[in-house]
Amino acid sequence: MTTDTKENTSTQNSDNLESNDATLNTTTSDAKDARQFGKVAVVYGGSSNERSVSLDSGAAVLQALQNQGVDATHFDPKHQDITELREYDRVFNVLHGRGGEDGLLQGVLQWFDIPQTGSGILASALGMDKVRTKQLWQGCGLATAPFSLLTAETDLAASGQHARFTTYYQARS
Repeated sequence: MTTDTKENTSTQNSDNLESNDATLNTTTSDAKDARQFGKVAVVYGGSSNERSVSLDSGAAVLQALQNQGVDATHFDPKHQDITELREYDRVFNVLHGRGGEDGLLQGVLQWFDIPQTGSGILASALGMDKVRTKQLWQGCGLATAPFSLLTAETDLAASGQHARFTTYYQARS
């Protein structure tokens, strides 16, 4: 590589950095105006067995958003009709467990064309299905701990002997 090429590359990299910095500054500057988010529904509570965790974390998120001047409101699908979310500009999802992390709420919000935090439908549904997630990782060649799927027909004595550090998943009935 010649000196000229190195200088050209260095100049190009500097230009890219300046360009990226300008973009970051613009984004940071825009984020300081809480009005840009519009009316935000902080969805938490719900009816899953993780309701209490969702209530605690959701209340903290709501308070933090409000402290930053965001027009944020608590929305609990256990006590409110999900179609009422159409009244909001975006959703901050803090539901835990089924209904909030499994792709259901994500699907409804996508149908309503409401921007949301978190993963989309497929990633959420897949993430809740631990066995399928591990199978996907294995199919992609990613390292994952050994696991076994337990069913009503599983011989627990035999399955427990093949690996000391095996993760077990119970099949849903």
